[in-house]
Amino acid sequence: MPSESAPPAWAQLWGKLAGSGAKFFRDLGLLVAGQIAAKLVGVLAFAYLARVLDPESYGEVEFVVGLAGLFGMVVDLGLTTIGVRRAAAAPEKRGELATQVFLIRFAVAVLCALVMIAGVNIFGGPPALHGLVTLYALSLLFSAFYQEWLLQSAGLMAQIALAQIFRMLVFFAAILLLVRGVENAVLVGACEIAGIIAAAAYALYVQRKKIAPVRLWTRFEDASLIREALPVALGTMIWSAAQYAPLFLMGSLVGGAGVGFYAGAARLAASVAQFSFVYHFNLYATASRMARVSAEALATLMRSSFRTMAWTTIGGGLFVTLAAQPIMEIIYGREFGAAATSLAILIWTVPVMFLAGHARWSLILDHKEVEVFRSQVVGLITVAGLGLILVPRFHETGAAAAGLGGGMGVWVSSYVLAWVRKVETPPLMLAARPLLLAVALALGTVLIALPVWIEAVGAVALYAVAAPLIDRTLWKDVLHLARAGHLAQ
Repeated sequence: MPSESAPPAWAQLWGKLAGSGAKFFRDLGLLVAGQIAAKLVGVLAFAYLARVLDPESYGEVEFVVGLAGLFGMVVDLGLTTIGVRRAAAAPEKRGELATQVFLIRFAVAVLCALVMIAGVNIFGGPPALHGLVTLYALSLLFSAFYQEWLLQSAGLMAQIALAQIFRMLVFFAAILLLVRGVENAVLVGACEIAGIIAAAAYALYVQRKKIAPVRLWTRFEDASLIREALPVALGTMIWSAAQYAPLFLMGSLVGGAGVGFYAGAARLAASVAQFSFVYHFNLYATASRMARVSAEALATLMRSSFRTMAWTTIGGGLFVTLAAQPIMEIIYGREFGAAATSLAILIWTVPVMFLAGHARWSLILDHKEVEVFRSQVVGLITVAGLGLILVPRFHETGAAAAGLGGGMGVWVSSYVLAWVRKVETPPLMLAARPLLLAVALALGTVLIALPVWIEAVGAVALYAVAAPLIDRTLWKDVLHLARAGHLAQ
């Protein structure tokens, strides 16, 4: 009777990933699936707006969306990060903590809404712009009710994904119903409010059913929650300001259709970059538990994560760089093909954000939030300095280069600060092989003239085949990352 041979390596890997050891990837998969669906709906919504509005009006909408996004980071006040950390330490106090976070965020939202409305009245602008800013300011109040972090702290990843999808579906449906042309641009703000209310209502329902009763008032024993969150909040706000600075510089220094072109490219890159927050959102919970096991276990997790994300995100950057023009034209229309170079530059902020996040979150886990803030300040100074130099001369392409430069500033400074503070971070050289391979393949497309889509798909296919051959420890780290959630329990 012939003996049974062992299953091939890929089958063993798949079996392990499909088993209980793949908790990290299962949770991440739920979050990513929700984000992909939500971002796809969001891109469709703004692609529709780009077609029914002219580029200049579309740029005004994106400008206000960016302004509201910046104030939204202020409203969060770093409480999302600290909330998860506190809930992990004391799960029985989630309900009380949720009420405290809501009250703080709502108070800050009221102040931010007043600042937004006062600002547009001081600096002026057309009536439609005033109305749009007012509606987006009101949306901040409703955002205080939407506490995604609470669902994460309870491990309810599927519910988080559903809330994200629900929000964007309501937003898109409202856009289709209400916005038919330039004269309806102000109603984009009403659509944003509708989406936030839908997501907040669902999250509150899940909280009441699965976590804790919904309460709108509780007593504060002290101000430690705010003190603990403030360094994180300052860093996040500076980070957000750096992300939106190129758009604000385009609007104030250049104006016109170029703002819309840049905003379209930036929206696509930012939609992908958002997965950095989703990924680290999931990794942070696992890393918090792993840190209690040992420093060595945490370092191994971060190294595995860094290597995996380096190969994944750099490969994605290669594809978008080669196919930037058809991507812009398919999504936004032929007129937006002018922003292809901006997209090809901005897409590299994605691997930068994914990889820089390992140093930033390592500092937070070591309770050195102030260093995260300092790295964000470096990033903001870098993007502002580059933007003031490049935007007046190169317009949207200069804005894209400034945005990428700001991200690099955060990455470099966060690693330097981690080294100074003796916080262990993954070696930067782990990103060298995927980056060199991507550069070689991109240069190869210059030498061999083929249709754009064939070049992009072919380059990424070669990249994927070569990855495990060039880096023999890649699959080992992928497997370790997959089992991290189970090992940390």
